[in-house]
Amino acid sequence: MRLIICVISIFLGSFIGMYKSNFLKDRVICLQQILVMIEKMQTYIKYERLQTSGIIKNLINDNNLSHLYFLNDIDINKKNLPKEWEKAVDKNKAKMNLNKNDVTLLLRIGQILGASDVQTQISQFETVNILTMDYIKEAQKNYNENGKLYRSLGVLGGVFVAILFV
Repeated sequence: MRLIICVISIFLGSFIGMYKSNFLKDRVICLQQILVMIEKMQTYIKYERLQTSGIIKNLINDNNLSHLYFLNDIDINKKNLPKEWEKAVDKNKAKMNLNKNDVTLLLRIGQILGASDVQTQISQFETVNILTMDYIKEAQKNYNENGKLYRSLGVLGGVFVAILFV
């Protein structure tokens, strides 16, 4: 019986450590996909001259943006797309493992899209692009430093509990 409890505690500790580590990794993936999304939006605006609803429709159908769950909740048939964007981001921010600054960045992207002429949008997206790259660097650094820590602490915590039961 003690052996079973020891094994379960080690597995449980490892699982918790992996979960926390994956939380950090998911943030990096989401931010990278936000960067890709911004670049695609710039292309759609600059070269294809798509309207806002067409841009969002293309983003929804893009398989490379699979971690940006909020895109599927945007109703492109509504007139106020920035408001729809905001509602979708608020609804899905927990699933995407983003922090407060990341969510603010996503909301800003929704405000930029379709709000002004082509050149102004491109210019604003370039600024957001740079900011996103900074967030990605910070998230990767955080994952590299703390991801291993969470995994190790999870395993060691499980081993510690197992030792207490022996």
